[in-house]
Amino acid sequence: MRLHNPPAMTPTDTRRERTMVEVLNKSEHLAPYRPSPILVPCVIVGLLVFSILDLIYIPAGIIGMYGAGVFNGGVRDQDLVDLSILIRALSALGQLGMFFILTTLFSVLIYRCAKNARTLGFTGFTHSPGMTVGWFYIPFAHLIMPYIAIAEIWQSSKATVEPGIFPEWLDMKIGPLLGAWWATWIFGTLINNTASRMSRSQYLEAIGMSIIPFAAALQVASAFLCIVVVYRLTQRQHQQALALSPQNGEHECPT
Repeated sequence: MRLHNPPAMTPTDTRRERTMVEVLNKSEHLAPYRPSPILVPCVIVGLLVFSILDLIYIPAGIIGMYGAGVFNGGVRDQDLVDLSILIRALSALGQLGMFFILTTLFSVLIYRCAKNARTLGFTGFTHSPGMTVGWFYIPFAHLIMPYIAIAEIWQSSKATVEPGIFPEWLDMKIGPLLGAWWATWIFGTLINNTASRMSRSQYLEAIGMSIIPFAAALQVASAFLCIVVVYRLTQRQHQQALALSPQNGEHECPT
């Protein structure tokens, strides 16, 4: 008699099997689902303020371009250059203060979303709630790892949940929104840092001034995309919580 070898398990199949084992072995209940009725608006307002400060860089860059002689035949106007530097410095000062506030609020929100995903019954995540936030603060890793960790939460938020049924999320598509937000943030930040350094160089000043408005536009786009990501992620998780426990809004991990 000829024996047939079983089909090889794909990485997704292996991961799904591991998540089922996690659910079956879980003996304690998770904390109740925690909505963010105050935290989400605070993050959105912070992103709006930050984007307004970014918008200031656009006219400041144009003024600097005139001062560096980009539009007037290479004739340099030091007064316009100094004005551009002053406007950008004031905007950067406001952004610095807003950065610490927004970073704290955003970190708390992402941590809560990661915890809520587990409270809603999802397992199999490769990053803990702590590391989902922690990746943002590790040099070089912060360029890609936070996106990968948040993408898992984003995928789980798109899954359909029902009481007593193990929720499947591994096959959920991430979609273009999350990638667009991350790409505009990474490239906007890198281009802005490069342009700022170039604008302080005697030989690259005009090029740097020309790039600043473009970098600012990317960062503004990133802020608005982040607002959409935050709103959709928290709204989807809230709808999942309502679907699982419409009476009291709380849910315990299925056993």
